[in-house]
Amino acid sequence: MLGRKLFFLLLLFSCALLSGCYTTPATTADPHDPFDHFNRDTTRMNTKLDNVLVKPIAKEYETLVPYFVRKGVGNFFDNLDKPEQFMNDLLQGHGQWAMNDAWSFVVNTTVGIGGFFTPSTAIGLQPHENDFGLTLNQWHLYTAYFVLPIVGPRTIGSSLAIPVDYYLGVTQFFVPLRYSIILNMIYGINARANLLNTERTAGGLIFDRYIFYRSAYLQRRAYLEKLNQQQPYYSFEDADSDQDADANQAVDTEELPSPDENP
Repeated sequence: MLGRKLFFLLLLFSCALLSGCYTTPATTADPHDPFDHFNRDTTRMNTKLDNVLVKPIAKEYETLVPYFVRKGVGNFFDNLDKPEQFMNDLLQGHGQWAMNDAWSFVVNTTVGIGGFFTPSTAIGLQPHENDFGLTLNQWHLYTAYFVLPIVGPRTIGSSLAIPVDYYLGVTQFFVPLRYSIILNMIYGINARANLLNTERTAGGLIFDRYIFYRSAYLQRRAYLEKLNQQQPYYSFEDADSDQDADANQAVDTEELPSPDENP
């Protein structure tokens, strides 16, 4: 069974390599989009499917489910991704991010009631995203922009990351694949409902949806890649620095003579 999984992953990886790779990240001038025609057709199909099926369901979901519940559901699914993010942190050689994500998972799973709440941020741990597509970028392997049916904007590498991250995570050990698909459908509806307000605000300002989606996706990936190159920022470090500064200031104040004292 494990051998077949590894063969499947190697086959997908080989297909990604054969599809065309780049050694530099995508930019506005060069978005690495050799499949423009196919991607536009897929985007139109996804938009029609969204208008007919996904968006109406998301609107009903938004009406019936309070925001704090939708936020908690999103937190729960983000927490499920932490183990695979931890593995990708290690593959990228980012030990501090690995510790950050590991402790976030432990704290949110226990104190945060399965990840519904995020007490990890309250104690200074940083929210973080990572996947195998970003691991390929870390290895200086950039792949073409690609729009997946139903899923939406991706790259070949981040498309490959879907099954790889599934096998890197813990979900496979506790949730059968058929139920995992159902969970992903719930996640998709929840995420789509949370985007409705943004769409209402910016919808009329979008002239070319394909270019907008591509730019937004590639900019988001560039931001995540840049974030991974930095060390985690812990808010409690600032608190400690402020306390030290206050303590030093208090000591300096005590050493100064009172204005009423004669020299």
